[in-house]
Amino acid sequence: MLEMSSLAARLLEGLAVVVVGLLGIWLTYAEFDLRPLDEYVRVAWLSAIVYALVAELTGCYDIDTRFSLRQGWTRVVTAWIGSCVAMLTLAFFLKASESFSRGWTVFWFVSVAVTLTLIRGAETVALRMLKRRGVFNERVAILGSNLQGRRLASYIAPTPC
Repeated sequence: MLEMSSLAARLLEGLAVVVVGLLGIWLTYAEFDLRPLDEYVRVAWLSAIVYALVAELTGCYDIDTRFSLRQGWTRVVTAWIGSCVAMLTLAFFLKASESFSRGWTVFWFVSVAVTLTLIRGAETVALRMLKRRGVFNERVAILGSNLQGRRLASYIAPTPC
């Protein structure tokens, strides 16, 4: 069940990057004169892929991170900043950064960061509720009654679900 929730978090956060990027294009198209439009759409999709890779590398989906708001937010924001730096570096080396609206870029950066932190907060709260209900509990069998087995049993027994 924990693996399924981790997959759902990955999909939800990646989808959020794309949707907020596309929504940002739609909201700011006239104001920032976003032409050619297809380049901005490609950036929204590419940023979701880059975010997925950077989020994996920064440990956004580690178990301890998924149950901690502070660690979760820190890693998500770190992954998003890393993704933006990677995208801006790519744009610089491809000499494409001149044709992109700086206003849209700032709007996109901030709106996706806010959305990702809100989503991660909701995910963490939901996971904590499920944990309290015992959804992630697993049975453990300890074979052997030697000193190590008794230590393990005494460690596991008082651990809250």
